Amino acid sequence: MHTRSLFAFAGLLVCGLSAPPASSKPIQITDFGIRPGSHVNATPALLKAIESAQGKPNQTLVFPKGRYDFWPAGALQQRLFISNHDDAKSRSVAMWLKGFSNLTIDGRGSEFIFHESIIPIAVEDCGSLTLKNLSIDYATPHIIEATVVRSTRSSVDLEIGPEEKYAIADGHINIVGENWQMPAKSSLEFDANTKRIAWDTGDNWDFYKTTAQSLGPGRVRVTGLQHQPIQGNVLVLWSGDRPNPVIWVSDSHDVSVVNVTVHCGHGMGFLAQKSKNIHLDRFNVSLRSGTPRYVTTIADALHFSNCKGTIIVENGLFENMLDDGINVHGSYLRVVGQPSPNRLVIEFGHPQSFGFVFAAPGEYVQLVDGETVIGYASATVKAAHRLDDKQIELELEQPITAVVRKTDVIENSDWNPTVVYRHNHIRNNRARGALFSTPAGVRVEDNLFDHLSGPAILMGSDAHFWFESALSHDVVIRHNRFVDPTIGKFGAAAILLTPPFRPGGSVDAYALGDIRIEYNQFRLFQRPLLYVTSTQELTFRDNNVTNGIDYQPWAPVTAPILSFNHTKCVDVSGNKFPWPLTSSGSRDTDTQQLKIQGVETQDMGGCWK
Repeated sequence: MHTRSLFAFAGLLVCGLSAPPASSKPIQITDFGIRPGSHVNATPALLKAIESAQGKPNQTLVFPKGRYDFWPAGALQQRLFISNHDDAKSRSVAMWLKGFSNLTIDGRGSEFIFHESIIPIAVEDCGSLTLKNLSIDYATPHIIEATVVRSTRSSVDLEIGPEEKYAIADGHINIVGENWQMPAKSSLEFDANTKRIAWDTGDNWDFYKTTAQSLGPGRVRVTGLQHQPIQGNVLVLWSGDRPNPVIWVSDSHDVSVVNVTVHCGHGMGFLAQKSKNIHLDRFNVSLRSGTPRYVTTIADALHFSNCKGTIIVENGLFENMLDDGINVHGSYLRVVGQPSPNRLVIEFGHPQSFGFVFAAPGEYVQLVDGETVIGYASATVKAAHRLDDKQIELELEQPITAVVRKTDVIENSDWNPTVVYRHNHIRNNRARGALFSTPAGVRVEDNLFDHLSGPAILMGSDAHFWFESALSHDVVIRHNRFVDPTIGKFGAAAILLTPPFRPGGSVDAYALGDIRIEYNQFRLFQRPLLYVTSTQELTFRDNNVTNGIDYQPWAPVTAPILSFNHTKCVDVSGNKFPWPLTSSGSRDTDTQQLKIQGVETQDMGGCWK
């Protein structure tokens, strides 16, 4: 059916970063006055070691196996523009790697413990850099994990362990850390037996409206909760802030992270922006064994913003994050002015994403309808003038003759990566599993999506809130296992392909295209399975769906298994379902050329040329 050959893509599946040239004698961190297990601040020694490697190619910095502690004292202070995180005028960075080529950081199995508010590792303007063989943890997470010891209609009593630090001020619970304190604004309920998000629950962003009363050391009574948690479960409290990612990579290329585990993060576990060719192998975001923790990172395990080249993520475990497993996207910027036909004033739309270079001379940009996220005009950048941290004036080689509306946005079409996501395990996290927004091709193979609180896979774009682009094409989702996704209230269907569209608009305009979902195993305790809008050339075939019995459905039992709205060339064939595909089993609106289990609503000729 699909005539496109996959051989062109096969090289990407086996590609890796080329091995760097042989390095000189390794630099030992212990030569700079620090010893593993000493529990003294290793930050100043680390900076000296990095300085010693500056300007020297093919260096390896080695940490003899052990524990190393890092504080902000002595760290570099930097003004950094970090995608999808809170803005800060200055940030402390423990390991600042800038301008290196062919550098390897080898932890030799060491554990790095970070204190207070600090970025563990920042990589900028580097090439052929490798991080390997280490784990990262924070001494104090930005959350409180409290056991529900009593739950009534009017109040909840919480028991907070001695390892958790908190304070009650003006009737509210504050999270207390090392030289910081912040109010608990949101709560999330976890099942104490499984460490999963509790069934049929979601965010409570109104926790800041509750009233807290001390009942004694480690005991707090909370009144005013909208949803009363189950006695014995754990209530996770957090502020919603995202101060720092754990590993941040910017304006770099050919970066490899191998055998690295993040146990705790005050933001995302790994974030790359404006970078090319990233390879993560055995990179994990996972709970530290033997600890009572329920949460790893405050935000996504993995995040890729405005990257290109090839992103390979393989053999990883990602669990118990307070946001998605992986999110790959570009950025839409708002068009706020047009001084002349070949000049546009644009600005970053989201308060957590701005300040980085959006476009350079010679790059290709596209104007996008904000309501349908479909492009309608394009040009080559002649010059980009930074007006301030949020606004840019673009000078274009070609004039824009189309009418630019206030709701329209612009994207950089040259910065979209090809993604290979394989042999990974995502489980027990809040929100979604995997979000892919790129037209350069995606392969999702041999992964396990395990008890997620929302959709396992989501594809779409957003030009009004997160301002995340672009539209996915050439996608293969194959040989994966999906086990009871959507146990919480973060989206009903196991797979959502839901870019926005304008009802009654052009029937020939579709946002997503060429998507194949095949040979997967689904175990679902409820339906719907697949919800699709504004998509053409979609194949859902040879998948095996069984009925899970671990949970009672919270979605309506009459919900369709499959839903299609404004779609074209859809083939649902050879699948095994536990529910009958009768008239209520599938729903289609504004759909052309649909075939379900061999029954065609229209002739399928002309599809998948």
